[in-house]
Amino acid sequence: MGCFCYNKAMYDCIIIGAGTAGMSAGIVSAQKKLKTLVIAKQVSKSVLDDETELVKFSDVEKKFEKTLHDESEVLEFKETEVISIEKNVVSFSVEIKNGEIIYSRSIIIATGKVGADFDGITDKDQEGKIKVDANMVTNVEGVYAIGGANNAYHHNVMIGVGEAAKAVAGVGKFLNNKPNE
Repeated sequence: MGCFCYNKAMYDCIIIGAGTAGMSAGIVSAQKKLKTLVIAKQVSKSVLDDETELVKFSDVEKKFEKTLHDESEVLEFKETEVISIEKNVVSFSVEIKNGEIIYSRSIIIATGKVGADFDGITDKDQEGKIKVDANMVTNVEGVYAIGGANNAYHHNVMIGVGEAAKAVAGVGKFLNNKPNE
C-alpha cells in the first residue's frame, strides 16, 4: 500500500544539522545510495581544526561539498530551520521554517548542543542530551541522534564521524526491515 503524501518526495533519511556529525552522515548515506536530505540553518563553521585529529573538520566540509555535487541524485541540502518533527504511521514529517512539510522514513538529529530542541520526540538525559544506545538509536524507532545532540564530545571530529557511520548503518538496517511502500 502506498503512502499518501502532499509532498511527492519521500526521503529515506532526513539529517537535521550540518556540523561534523551531520555532514559525515550525509556523506555516508550518499555512499550507501540512500535518498537523503540534510537540513541546517547553515553548514557549521564553528569547529576549529585540531592538529591531534586524524580527520579534520575542514576535510569533512570539503568532502560534504564534493558529495553534494557528485551525488546530487541521492543527497540534497536545504539551508533552513526545522520547526517540528512528527512521527506518523510509516514515516516522519518535518516542518521547516517556510511551512513546507517534508517526509522521511528515518531521521538523524545532528544539531550539536541544541539537539534537545525537539521536545517530545525523544527521551532526554538530565543534561538535556538525547538518550541513545551504543548504535545511536533513540527511544523512537527510526530516529537516531549523533554528535553534540547526544554527548559532550561534540567538538571531537573523530567521534562525530564515527557516530555518523553508526547511525547511517542503523538507518540502512531499519529501512531494510520495513515493507515496501
